[in-house]
Amino acid sequence: MNKIQQIVSFSVVCLTNFIFAFKYFSRGTEHALLLSIFYTTILLLVFLLSKKITFRLFEGDRSYCFIFVLYAIVHVILFHFIHVGNLNVDRWSVISSFWQYSINGQYPYNAQSHMGNYPGPLPFYFVMALPFYLINEIGFFSLFGVIVFAIFLRKTLSKQESMSAIFIVVLSVSVFWEISVRSTILVNTILFMVYQFWLQTADFNSKRIYWTTAIAGGLLLSTRTILALPLLTFCVYLLKNKEITLKLFMGWISIIGGTVLVSFLPFLFFYFHDFLIRNPFTIQGSILPMKISVIFIPLALIAGLVCRNKKEILYYSAGIFILIFLVYIIYAGRKFGLVSAYFNSYIDISYMLFAYPFVLYLSFKNNTIIKTTPS
Repeated sequence: MNKIQQIVSFSVVCLTNFIFAFKYFSRGTEHALLLSIFYTTILLLVFLLSKKITFRLFEGDRSYCFIFVLYAIVHVILFHFIHVGNLNVDRWSVISSFWQYSINGQYPYNAQSHMGNYPGPLPFYFVMALPFYLINEIGFFSLFGVIVFAIFLRKTLSKQESMSAIFIVVLSVSVFWEISVRSTILVNTILFMVYQFWLQTADFNSKRIYWTTAIAGGLLLSTRTILALPLLTFCVYLLKNKEITLKLFMGWISIIGGTVLVSFLPFLFFYFHDFLIRNPFTIQGSILPMKISVIFIPLALIAGLVCRNKKEILYYSAGIFILIFLVYIIYAGRKFGLVSAYFNSYIDISYMLFAYPFVLYLSFKNNTIIKTTPS
């Protein structure tokens, strides 16, 4: 990663947290703007100091684990005090209503959350969330994603870089919000980011790797359709650089597509007419119309063409997510008014978190080789 890309990436980290901080600080104080600026300055200072000073005292694996385990324990405690039914976020409720309908033999995409919203994610998203629904705490699903991210940072960055990055995670208002309200954007995008990282070193000539990466890709695409765009960028890069033959590529894509299709078979078989009326694609189209969404396909293709190496795929993936969010807020802003949409939650600012793990990782990633052994 060059310095410009790191600066751009951390600017997005700061902006994301500022947007979350200002919105929610505004609900409790008239000094929200000053507090948000002060908070964002702290994030910036941590970032700058991490580039200048080596904190050897905190580099050890025990210190790293202690910091994050303590962070996780705090959230587990907060789960008992933050009652999700009183929050203006319903991703936990979307999961609960989906499975309640399924258990009762009803078409699950007709289910409505406690806020009246229909389930927009694809089928495998709900399969991943099922264990957490069964233990009656979706918050552990959100926390699981951040734990995976902490392990990923430790395995792929140097000790100094990973410790600096985890400090930012712990200080992030956006991550705290995500876990506390039992939102699930981060867990989706973190798992996809780990998958993309895996693809960077995948040997497609190995039959085992070929099939496992394809099936895993299909399952991840069967969570949220937005993930298809950065995967498309990777596919274009592979073909452009002839890192996979056309024959192997077509087979790989077919397995991915087939896996996604299989995840829909229960709905097509048991609820065919209901599925035609309401499904994840029609529900998501109500958030951002299809005629607008299709403009991102050529952008994803272009991103794959301009990528100079596999490491930049993560950078351009983050860029795609950011562009989607910008178009989304322009659309919602024109419809409701930007200020009203922001403060009254007509804009779902949590969609910024699709890019967040990418830009946070890229903020600290230097030009080091992917590790093959733990730090």
